[in-house]
Amino acid sequence: MVFIFLGRVPHGEVSSLIADLDYGVCHLPETPLFNTSFPMKVLEYLACGTPVLMSNMPAHVEIAKQLSGTIIYDFSSLSFAESINDSTSKAKVDLADIQRFSWDAIAKQLQSFYKSLGLHKFMR
Repeated sequence: MVFIFLGRVPHGEVSSLIADLDYGVCHLPETPLFNTSFPMKVLEYLACGTPVLMSNMPAHVEIAKQLSGTIIYDFSSLSFAESINDSTSKAKVDLADIQRFSWDAIAKQLQSFYKSLGLHKFMR
């Protein structure tokens, strides 16, 4: 395994660099703040076709239920290493899963919700 720290990268090159990775990593500690967060980096990795290794905490477990390409590991270095070394663990990313989380899809869900409340007459 090789880790390369690139320093500052021009914005236009970020997605191709992420797409070249074997895995993205979202290691967050299990704290009240992070247990309810939805890290955007997970969607960004997946949108680039890169599977994501995620620490075993409630928010990540919920994300893994909804999105392909995610692998949960326990908080130990052994579990992390096993997730990487297990050749069967390289999950396939389904880009259709991620479309549900696009700004356009979220706006349509909100619009539908407001219409169900009768507030659509106040919307443009």
